[in-house]
Amino acid sequence: MRFRKRLTKFRIWIVEHKTMIACIALLVFLLFLSGGGLYVITEERHIWAVPIVTALGTVYRFYWPGSLMLQTPSELIVTSVAYLGAFAGLYITYRGLKRTYKEEVAPIMTILGALLVIVSIIVLYVLVYSKITS
Repeated sequence: MRFRKRLTKFRIWIVEHKTMIACIALLVFLLFLSGGGLYVITEERHIWAVPIVTALGTVYRFYWPGSLMLQTPSELIVTSVAYLGAFAGLYITYRGLKRTYKEEVAPIMTILGALLVIVSIIVLYVLVYSKITS
């Protein structure tokens, strides 16, 4: 009886929040595509870490060095998390700029969102730079 009651509450919650659930699903799908998910799915080789033999031994990198045209699934995860951080930073900045009536919270949210965007851009820049120069 309890399970049916919980299931009914869950169904009601889903119906009430279907727009929010659809937006989150669309955001996850867009992050997957922008991170290179389609390329990783269609790629023949699924190597999570690229082994590189050096004089000191074998080093494993999560990205494919020396080529912008190749991508590993772990690189997809890193880029998707960086894009998610940038989107979250933009949203936090927007909310901070929108809440000007809360004088204590608004500047902190704006600065935190801007820092999150900057850190995400730096992570993506370092990843692309290391792929090019390796």
